[in-house]
Amino acid sequence: MPPAVDLAPFPLARWAGGLAVAGLIFISGVLNLALSLSSAGSLSSFLLSAAAAVSVVPLYTSLILWIDRHEREPGWLLLAAFFWGAAVATLLAGVANTVGAMLLRAALGPDLARRLTPPFLAPLTEETAKGAAVLLIAVLWRHEFHNTLDGVVYGALAGLGFAVVENVDYFLRALRQEGLAGLAASFYARALVGGLGHSAYTACTGAGIGYARESGTRAARLAGPLLGFACAVFLHFAWNFSATYLDPWLRRLTGGNPWLDLLVVLPLTWGVLEAPAWVTLGVIAYLSWKREVWLVRTHLADEDPSTTPDLQELLSPRRRLRRLWHALLTGGVGSWWDLRTYYDLCIDFAFAKFDVRRGERPAHDLEAYRARLQELRRRIGRWGYV
Repeated sequence: MPPAVDLAPFPLARWAGGLAVAGLIFISGVLNLALSLSSAGSLSSFLLSAAAAVSVVPLYTSLILWIDRHEREPGWLLLAAFFWGAAVATLLAGVANTVGAMLLRAALGPDLARRLTPPFLAPLTEETAKGAAVLLIAVLWRHEFHNTLDGVVYGALAGLGFAVVENVDYFLRALRQEGLAGLAASFYARALVGGLGHSAYTACTGAGIGYARESGTRAARLAGPLLGFACAVFLHFAWNFSATYLDPWLRRLTGGNPWLDLLVVLPLTWGVLEAPAWVTLGVIAYLSWKREVWLVRTHLADEDPSTTPDLQELLSPRRRLRRLWHALLTGGVGSWWDLRTYYDLCIDFAFAKFDVRRGERPAHDLEAYRARLQELRRRIGRWGYV
């Protein structure tokens, strides 16, 4: 999606923040790549592990973006959330986990530290590092962060980026220890069964921050992010606790049969520990869809019909998709792009009016939106789509 219209220049803080975030992502990515290559043993092992980790990204990204049915986020911000999780969060969490594990070893001894680090330390450090992506977007690009659903999407993408880079290291380890069979088993366990685990955790943090943004009340601004973060840490703790303490016990029950572990124990563990999180996020998404429909209807109902489209069409993803396909097939990329920009801008206009009524942005911003919408409507009118 093209960025939402904001004809006023970006504030200096937003430019500076964007450059700082981009630089941090780049530096962290280079460091992560150097660390992975140094531990890989061979370039071919690294490339094979990286290809396995990245192979699921298109599918999972499509699933995450499908959640946001009405108001698409800017592509550059979605990429920023993903690469923050992949580069910055993995590096920060890795350093914090290493330092924390050293302190635990010094205080409690190596055996106890090894048992406590995955379930108790890692969830705190990793969810803090990933959740920072959502918080930065909410602070620096507030007008691109509207509600709970936006927080879920940004958080899930940050979690997905983190999981991809973490999986590269796990796949390299499995490849060194057990060859291709070990890589295949690790891919099944981490990329297929548990591939969206980190996304689910950080989506909870994002939902809390998004609810605070949407509600606007003082209590929600404090409680929303704290509850979302607590939920993310708890879910992460439950999964890591299971892997550290419950899985060895279950393996003894199955007699150490690897097929039972992979095909029975692991899916059951996922169903108990992670499926409820996705059901809850699905309910949140549904309620957010309903609220978005209400918000768009309420704030566009009084607009000039020559500016905005029929609301039934605008609020029906199926009808919009059908019109967009028709525009692409009959008018080419230019007509498709104009029509898509028009739809997206109408939704963003409704959120802008909502912000104006809450006193969170100046009213003169709306005239810039109306002017841009009328210009787009004239352009798509030449294609015969209004």
